[in-house]
Amino acid sequence: MKPRYWDTSCVLPLYIPEAGSADLSELAGSQSEPLTSSQILGFEFLFAVHARVARKEIPGSFASKVQRKFLADLGAGRFLLIPLGEDMLDHVAQMTIGLTKCSPILELRTLDGIHLVTAQKLGSEEVVTNDKRMRKAAQTLGMSVLPV
Repeated sequence: MKPRYWDTSCVLPLYIPEAGSADLSELAGSQSEPLTSSQILGFEFLFAVHARVARKEIPGSFASKVQRKFLADLGAGRFLLIPLGEDMLDHVAQMTIGLTKCSPILELRTLDGIHLVTAQKLGSEEVVTNDKRMRKAAQTLGMSVLPV
């Protein structure tokens, strides 16, 4: 079975309640295998939690609990994080050439592109993301996007 690929935008709501958290928790809970993502997930997640504290959306004490829980889940194998390798550059080149042939040309941010090229390399057919640009690019690349 090909892994369902998880973007940070849908992992964060598993730890910090927001609109859609319950649906994402149900989707994550329906998987028997670990949630699959790129190695950059950990970095993005921790900085996103920090940003929420900086914007005064959550208190620092809650952020510390969230970070500890996330790191514990990483250690317990809840996530399968795919390392970045030099071989990914060829995949990036192919993907960006394809995206520049779209009309209009799809602009993709670096970290979103790394997520999508990782998903492609794994052969993922589904990407779980709330990011609008990433959703559009994933669909253009032939992947289904969740949540619907």
